[in-house]
Amino acid sequence: MVSESYLGVRIHDRVVGGTVGEARVAAGLGRTELAAAMGWPRLRLDRLEEGLRSFPVDDACRCLDEVGAPPEFYDRVVEADWQADGDLLAHRHLPAGPDAVWMVLRCESEASAVIVFDPTAVPSLAQTREYARVLLDTSDAGAWVEARMHRQRILSEPLTREFEFLVPEAALRAVVGDHGVMEDQLLRLAELAGREDVTVRVVPAGTPGAAWSRGQFTLMEHDSYPTVAHLELDTASLLLDRPDDIAVYRDRVHSIRAAALEGERSREFLYDLTDWYGKRRGMNVADAK
Repeated sequence: MVSESYLGVRIHDRVVGGTVGEARVAAGLGRTELAAAMGWPRLRLDRLEEGLRSFPVDDACRCLDEVGAPPEFYDRVVEADWQADGDLLAHRHLPAGPDAVWMVLRCESEASAVIVFDPTAVPSLAQTREYARVLLDTSDAGAWVEARMHRQRILSEPLTREFEFLVPEAALRAVVGDHGVMEDQLLRLAELAGREDVTVRVVPAGTPGAAWSRGQFTLMEHDSYPTVAHLELDTASLLLDRPDDIAVYRDRVHSIRAAALEGERSREFLYDLTDWYGKRRGMNVADAK
């Protein structure tokens, strides 16, 4: 349950406050020290860094000046301020790719639950290196794959959050690379499904309904802050936190769960499909039946 004091928090304010906080920590300063340097009460900086009040861009840049922040921190603040009157926050992927969007990483790290749905591919957080390499077929694929692997380190942290991956069967049968790549990928997904903090549920092919046939999304639930939805497009990521937007994605989660196999049946399906790919490892994809 989100504390009442956090109900009005906007993602834009969290970006600005979080950026100042990150720069302050990198400079080795405490909040008391920075507040004193700014001539502010400590409580004011507390509320600004936590996103509990709007952080004027001029004040944020003054804070960054005080701690000697690098240029990219100013870019984050200015970009968030520019979009502050909108209903969403957009971040372009270039140059480091979709897995290096700072605010997405921050929201994931703060989340108590992460729910991911992708109608066409294995969710990014669960991809093997080779699957990701083939999928991210760009001139920057090497750097983008490394960013994706780095992002997946969140799965190695102690049991601090729950993950739920909702995956259509069609996405698992779409061959990315070859059968060997798919065998390794399905085995990875099946092993994740056996963890206490991970749930994988498969939507069987031919299941009627539109909720699972539309676009990719991630819901990041927070114990303190309002829920954030992340939509990954080809060239940018969108972050939404308006209650009416979040309600749409909660409804989709409910519909997809209703259509999906239960956890244990999904895991059995994943192992069966892993075996199917394993028996065809090394075969030409067009020849496999």
